[in-house]
Amino acid sequence: MREILFRGKRLDNGEWVYGYYVYEELYKTSIIEANEKTGGDGYINPRYQLTSYEVNSETVGQYTGFKDENEEKIFEGDVIRGTYDEMTYQNKVIFADCGFSLVHNNNKYGYCAPLEEHESIELIGNTVDNPELIN
Repeated sequence: MREILFRGKRLDNGEWVYGYYVYEELYKTSIIEANEKTGGDGYINPRYQLTSYEVNSETVGQYTGFKDENEEKIFEGDVIRGTYDEMTYQNKVIFADCGFSLVHNNNKYGYCAPLEEHESIELIGNTVDNPELIN
């Protein structure tokens, strides 16, 4: 069974936080409920005993269930260098019709290269901290 995990950048200090994703409909906010206290001004959710942090919804990404060659977890929005079908390229990880895969030419409707079919994968950054990696 795949680990269900999300990450997002905190609004208060810009740091990444990892845990469970909650969307608060009433306040129109995105929240990561962290499974460990990471400091700052998060609040404790008494129902789950988790620390909650408001995050930028555009930075939220789900863990793909895959790790790169260095055992780093790969999330949606990460940029990887991969080898697939004897070709090496670098691009952004998204969730598409074929599962977690790479965007080609910044278009999720292009050729689908599922992560599990890659011969090698190296995490080189993410589109939030390193937008230049996909240009």
